Parts: sequence; C-alpha cells; structure tokens
Amino acid sequence: MITRLLIGEFIILLAFMGCLLAGRLLDPWPAYHTLTSVVDPDFELRRSRQNLTDILNNEPIPPEDARRARNTIALSAPFDTQPYIPALIQASETRDVDAMSSLATHITRLDPRERTARFVAAEIAAQQQDAVLLFDRLTRLITLDPERRQAYITRLAELSATPYGRDILFDAVAEKPDWARGLVNELARQSNDPAFLLQLFEYYPDGQNTYVKTLVREGELERAHIAFLDLLPQTRRPRVTTPYNREFDELEGAQPFNWVINRRFGSLEPTSGLAVSFFGGGSPEIAKQLIRAPAGPFLFTFVSQGETHANGGHLQWTISCARSDQVLLQAPVLDLTDTPTETSTAFEIPSANCHFQYLTLSGVAGAYPKITRAVFSETRLSGDAS
Repeated sequence: MITRLLIGEFIILLAFMGCLLAGRLLDPWPAYHTLTSVVDPDFELRRSRQNLTDILNNEPIPPEDARRARNTIALSAPFDTQPYIPALIQASETRDVDAMSSLATHITRLDPRERTARFVAAEIAAQQQDAVLLFDRLTRLITLDPERRQAYITRLAELSATPYGRDILFDAVAEKPDWARGLVNELARQSNDPAFLLQLFEYYPDGQNTYVKTLVREGELERAHIAFLDLLPQTRRPRVTTPYNREFDELEGAQPFNWVINRRFGSLEPTSGLAVSFFGGGSPEIAKQLIRAPAGPFLFTFVSQGETHANGGHLQWTISCARSDQVLLQAPVLDLTDTPTETSTAFEIPSANCHFQYLTLSGVAGAYPKITRAVFSETRLSGDAS
C-alpha cells in the first residue's frame, strides 16, 4: 500500500513538472526576454521605441502626443529617422514649408540617403523657384531612387527647357555625370530648339539619333532630313551619298538616315562591310535606312559574298515608299559565293507621295531553315536605269 502511494505521488509530481515545462516550451518569450535583457541592457528601451514608432507610423494620434512620442524615441535613439517621417509627410500634405524644411534638413543630416526627405527638399526648392537648388536635389534623387529615375529626368528636362535652367544644365553635363545621357535623350524627344540641342550633342552625340528618330516618328521627314544634314561634320556634308554610308563604314550620322542594324543578325566589319548571319526562319529586318531620292528610274546595286542553301532561306533587299509603304523593288540575294559579286536591279520611284524611301535588308524564311552567311561591301543607287 505504501509503495502504491509513493508511486502515485511520484506520478503526480512528474505531471506537475511536465505542466511547468510545457508552459515554458509553449511560451518561450519570457525566458528569451530575460536572457536578452541580461545580454543586451538596452533591449527593453529599443522594444519600447519600436512600439512607439509603429504607433506613429500606423495610427492617427493627436499632434501633442505624437510630439512627445518622437521626443521619447529621439532621446533613446538620436540617429533614428523613422519617427520623423510621418510628421514630414503631414507637413508636406498641409504645405507647412517651415516644418517641411526643418524636418527634411534634420532627417537628411541623420541619413543623407533618406529618399522621402530628399524628395520633400526638392518640393521646397520648386515652391521657392530656386532652379539651382532644385536641379541639384533632383539629380541626387536619380541616384537614390532609381525606380523613379525617368520621372526625375522628365522633371529635369522641363526645368532645362527654361532659359534660367539652360545655364545650369550646361554646367552639369560638361562633367558628364551618369544621369546626363538620359536627360539629353529626353530633351531630344521634347525640344524644338535645334541650336540648343546641337550644343548638347557635342557632349552626348547619341542624342542625335533620338532627336532625328523623334521627328521621323512624328511624320516630319523633311525636318528630320535637314537635321540629319546639319548634324553631320562639315567635312562630310559635301560627300553624302544615296544611300548614306553605302560601304558600311563607321561613319557619323544620325539614324535612320544612317544604317539601323539589328545586332542579332548583323554587324559592321572592322574595316568596312556588313556581316550577316540569318538562320533561315522568320522574316527579320536586318539593316534599314531612310533615304531621299527624286522621282524617276533608278538602278539599285549591291555587292555581296557568302554562302546560302537551297530552300534554307535567303536574304532580300527591298525599297518602299516611306509614307505609303508601296513596294518599289524586291531584290533577292541568291547563289552567294566566296567571291564578291555585283547585282543590279532596275526600279522606278513615283512622283506622288514617295519623296522618302526605306531601303531594307530582310530575311526570307526557307522550307528547311539553314544558316545563310553573307558580307555586303557596298550598296548604291544610280539615276540612270537604262
């Protein structure tokens, strides 16, 4: 009997200890907090600060309570910017410029990379119409906030288009910062001031392509052609041929009046010539140029060499009217050999609605696709097709 009682008491004791242990296992946080407090004496302070920060960020509270909460957090963590962000946003919404300025300045001192404060600082500069300061703050935001890069560049372009913004712009792009190329391209799409753009293109010649392509896309083909000629180096203007850069050299000149090459299929050779690899499927445009030739009979000539396969696909030159898409010529590139061969085809340009033409090299799919490799060393247009 005594033995049974002892065993029973022992079982009860084990059960009681098990309950205590289970409670510890199910709720380990008190032990964790105790341990953390010993290892990190500032743990409770940081936890309280985080609770206050969460309240400031997520719950509307009276301004006086918010101020006291921010003061509490500032005393416990003087370099923490988070408590000040809600107040900065509220000041921005109510257009309280004094509060915006003091908060943005304080936050930026604590964390120079804090984007919200930088954005509000740019807002203040815009309200004060301080172009120099606004330009500086927008360019900093381009680096700090790359996801909104295009929005900042668009705003910079608007600022740069004003008379007081141009001097600031030229001073900035002279140092060729990373963001300037995107800004010059944006201005090339927006501006109608060729003299202004010509100055910018001295720093970033790639902007010429954007400018001329924009005019072409808007249907201003005459203006685009004049701009193309004006942008050429003076030594090259008297030697402009049709097509331009007919031997496929690395010549300066804005697209699409210079060759636009699909890099998946073609590339310019180191000396001269266009090297093409076409895989026999689809009908990709490989090289294209907008040309201007008068009405009348013409002879189109190209010089090529390479290898092709029967029913494997081939290349083809096409000339069509730029505005109407009327096809004037189709010249297939067949029976390539390893010797340069000259091929000529006659065609005629109509007098109506065809003042500009597209010269295009494309792929033509084959029944049994195989790789066609070719090198074109010259293309030319002559006005006597007889």
